[in-house]
Amino acid sequence: MLNDAEQAVLKVLKTGSNPYALIELAAVRLMRGDRVAALDCLTRSYDNGFRDYDVLAQDPMFAPLRPDAAFQILIQRMKADVAAQRGRAAERGLMDFSTLVSAQK
Repeated sequence: MLNDAEQAVLKVLKTGSNPYALIELAAVRLMRGDRVAALDCLTRSYDNGFRDYDVLAQDPMFAPLRPDAAFQILIQRMKADVAAQRGRAAERGLMDFSTLVSAQK
């Protein structure tokens, strides 16, 4: 089953149609016990724009990586990027959702 899952994910990666494919590949590699390959996939996903650190921090699939310093650094990098993005959005007034809230009344 892991071989089939890995082949399916590798096929999707070739098309570039699924931004979560590297996360799925990391999970497969981790299930095989290859922590280094799993971290490599997660780092590549970060390098390609993945910033959903909550998925990695909460999904039980990635629990074996949580004590790893490289994993923790990756999560911190993602959090810093998201905080910076939110800061830039706030500066531009893009974080004011009051008009959306008042429109629902």
